[in-house]
Order: sequence, then structure tokens, then C-alpha cells
Amino acid sequence: MKRIVFSIVPVRPFRLDFAAWALRRRPENTIDCRDGSTFRRALKIESQPVEISVQQHGQPDRARLEVNLTGRRPTQRTQILAKSLLERMLALSRDLVPFYKLAKREPRLASLVEEFRGLKPPRFPTVVEAVVNGITCQQLSLLVSMDVGPEAAPASPAA
Repeated sequence: MKRIVFSIVPVRPFRLDFAAWALRRRPENTIDCRDGSTFRRALKIESQPVEISVQQHGQPDRARLEVNLTGRRPTQRTQILAKSLLERMLALSRDLVPFYKLAKREPRLASLVEEFRGLKPPRFPTVVEAVVNGITCQQLSLLVSMDVGPEAAPASPAA
């Protein structure tokens, strides 16, 4: 296995722990892993499996991410594609300053926003993964999602 190490400086503030928490959602998630300081995940880049591990150095307002990319034959192009995927997944280029300014004007929102300052809206690496995650994590019945009570449900074909 070969390893490539590179750094990314996200738009600040940024908190990797919050991003990993938002992606992971549940402790049983074995895809998006975080051991306290390192976010780890397998990705498929150019038909090759790679493992990425990301650590944050510095406080949210001075964050720098160190990325270890491990695979059979990672290339410079693999690194570029991995960086692009990480930027998308962790919203590293997203500037939330306008949102923070807006939130300051709403007292109930301001305290919540301050508590989670550095959390950015993460995304799954592919549309397919997002759809699968949405389906497997849903907790609502069809009737609830359609806002139809049992009394308004159509009769079964056997009735």
C-alpha cells in the first residue's frame, strides 16, 4: 500500500468533530469512523478503493486538516479527486459568515449557532449513497409521510 499525505485549509471556522458527527449520525455506522481525533473512511476513486484519514490541527478559527490517503497505486490525480470529494463532503469551502451574521439577530437561534460554530452542512460523496442513507435511516411510515391517518387510508384490495 502506498500513502500520500497532504493538507487542506478549510474556510474558517471549521470543526472536523462536528462534521464527522453529522456524517456518522449513529454509532453503528462503520463507514464514517471517528476515534476521537481522526475521521476515517473508505472511498472509491477512479474504480480504486482508497482509505482517507483526516485530522484537524488548530482551533476552529485556525484549522488545518492533514489528510492521509492510502491505496494500492494512488496518484497525483487520486489526490486531487480525494481533495475535491473531501471539500464536498465536509463543506470545506462553504463560508458561513453571512449565516452567522443573520443568526446573531435571532436570540434563540444565536445561542444554538454559537454552540455548534464550525459545523458546516456535510454531504455524502455520491447521490446513490445519499439516497441509500435516506431510505435506510427513515423512521416514518408511509402513512405518516403522506400525512394520512389510518381512517383516511384506502381500503385494502381484499376488503
